[in-house]
Amino acid sequence: MISDTKHTGYDIHFYFTSFIFHIIYLSLQLETAKIRLIVFLGQLETAKIRLIVFLGQLETAKIHLIVFLGQLETITLTLTMMATFWEKQNIRRRMLGVRGRLLSPLAAFMAILVMLPACNSKYEKTGTGETDTQSELASKDAVNTMNDFNLDGNVEVDGRKYDYEFAFEADRHLPVVITTDGYRYYDNHVKLIISQGNHTVVEHTFTKQSFEGLIPGRDYKHSVLAGFNRNYMKQDKHDRFYFVAVVGDPDESGDINHTVGISIDTDGHISTSLLQNVDTDPTPESGTNPNGSIEADGRKYADPEEDAA
Repeated sequence: MISDTKHTGYDIHFYFTSFIFHIIYLSLQLETAKIRLIVFLGQLETAKIRLIVFLGQLETAKIHLIVFLGQLETITLTLTMMATFWEKQNIRRRMLGVRGRLLSPLAAFMAILVMLPACNSKYEKTGTGETDTQSELASKDAVNTMNDFNLDGNVEVDGRKYDYEFAFEADRHLPVVITTDGYRYYDNHVKLIISQGNHTVVEHTFTKQSFEGLIPGRDYKHSVLAGFNRNYMKQDKHDRFYFVAVVGDPDESGDINHTVGISIDTDGHISTSLLQNVDTDPTPESGTNPNGSIEADGRKYADPEEDAA
């Protein structure tokens, strides 16, 4: 009997110890589950932060889109103002009965594009707060000059990349020009360089004399080389280098403005032609003839593309 009682006591001790170990094991599992829950909640918080960042990026993209649309609206407004200005100029000239030469809308846009770097702006502020044109700022007691400028860029012709640069400068070695308003101006020249890497493809200096055969005699006498630029109207054509020059009054509001198209092939051969000339009173019908020439104001001028071909 004594032996059986001792054996039973050991069993109770064993079961009690096992029970304690089971409780400890269960506590460890609960602690592990708690840790896993904390990790899971941390991952949820990280996902929340990432979502907030993504929404912030969407908001930034929305702001950029609004700014872009605003820039498009500004460009549209500028083009509308330009068209309105030229329409008012045509109406004013017809109301006053003034005979004079105006560029067609396309040639007018080219003239503004070409002469803008040389003239900076059509109006400049005076000390009284009023605006004066270039002719009003010019002096009849001295020889006046237009502003010098330099431009450069790149273009693709026949699948190859080329760089171009040109300098528009007053040339004191050329004859002084007297405008129809009696102002004296130094004429200008443009030095154009087209290169590919270290190889110079074209190097040529243009003056008003380069276009002497295209400009009517009286206009030629009272004009300077007033502007030069790349012909952006032909930027999608990649068979030649295309530029434009303006021969006319140093003051862009003057009556004399002739836009000359210049095309140059990769061998350096240069072709020039008058783009278009329109008389406002009476208004003639202008158009392109089947033979490839442009007829306006009773004169025929070669089409630049036809001439280059």
